[in-house]
Amino acid sequence: MTGKVMVGAVLAVVALYGVLWVINARDQAPSAQVQAFHAELARRPALADADNAFVYLSGMGAANAGERELRKARSPAVRKLASACSQDAKACAEALPRADATLSQWLADEAGLLERYQSLIQHAGWREPDTANIALVLPPYQYALDGQQLLLLQAWQRARAGDAAAARALLEGDLSFWRRVLRDSDLLVSKAIAAAAIRRHFALGNLVLREQAIAPPAGWAVPFTVEERSLRRALAGELRLAENTSDSVLASLPPPETSLERVGNALQAPFFKRQATINLLAENYDALAAASEAPLAQLPQQLAQLRERDTGPGWRWVYNPTGHALVRVGNFPQNYGDYVYKSADLEGLRRAALTTVRRESQAERQASICDHLLTNIRARDVLRCVSHALRARAQRCRPSLCGVPAKAI
Repeated sequence: MTGKVMVGAVLAVVALYGVLWVINARDQAPSAQVQAFHAELARRPALADADNAFVYLSGMGAANAGERELRKARSPAVRKLASACSQDAKACAEALPRADATLSQWLADEAGLLERYQSLIQHAGWREPDTANIALVLPPYQYALDGQQLLLLQAWQRARAGDAAAARALLEGDLSFWRRVLRDSDLLVSKAIAAAAIRRHFALGNLVLREQAIAPPAGWAVPFTVEERSLRRALAGELRLAENTSDSVLASLPPPETSLERVGNALQAPFFKRQATINLLAENYDALAAASEAPLAQLPQQLAQLRERDTGPGWRWVYNPTGHALVRVGNFPQNYGDYVYKSADLEGLRRAALTTVRRESQAERQASICDHLLTNIRARDVLRCVSHALRARAQRCRPSLCGVPAKAI
């Protein structure tokens, strides 16, 4: 009886394997989402290497060999200033006025890096290569970020010296470059780095404009577009990288050395379908791209729906179970939702930065009006102005409170 049970169990396992083998006999054709992502990459405009900032940045590692040593040899004062002015505008605002000599020395020591960064941001476009080698698609971003920090602090120095036009031009060029990278990123990592650079731009750029009540650059008034916020092009590049990487990994697998390994590989092989796995990725990426393109007010709701998205019945795992498991390990969309916010938050930062600058500019203007009133009108008018201001619980002097037409001031 026990023998019959064992035989029955073995036959059941064999039958089940046979059914699964039949279900997994064929791979899928590229899905509509895969084809759409391929078309997204194909629509990228042609870009010569001489105009490609990615190519230039990739070569900055060799060109900046000396700067690596300079970075290590920074004085304690420069290290402290660099740390304060990394992202924290408040810490930087407190440190800069007391560090004129330190800043000048820092800019002089690393003038070569600053010069190369200024050359970098003048490039017309950004385009990353199609490759399976992740090392080739990760240029030395740290040089770009270090160069940006130097440029923003140089802009502050120019503003402090009264050269508003030069300070504004430096800010305009910096923001324009990183918005191009944000728009044209072919990978999520470059999208995230561009977003981080733009956040720093607004944080430190505000300090520059506040130094002499400088009008903001024209680019600050331009809202971030859906194209800039969208992850679609970056996800198209991620999908292409996944395709190239899977082909490279499968081609580089060592041949089995023993009969047991050959049998094991043969039994497992039907349950991984390369194209079906790519189709699953594309399905997830398409949903994420659509969420990133939603109106800003709807973004939290879109991401919540994405997290709760029905990926289909559980029996879908019967086909290509290994591929399903690999995609599931990526923890979509929890690991990817943050990328949506990193790009979407930039519009709020832009509006806040612009509002802050305009309010401070208005405050400067009203302060000058008060100075005019206190030096050019009669004493009784001054007293009346103060009386009105106190009754209104005003925090600043206003021409209307003093009965003085604004156009006369």
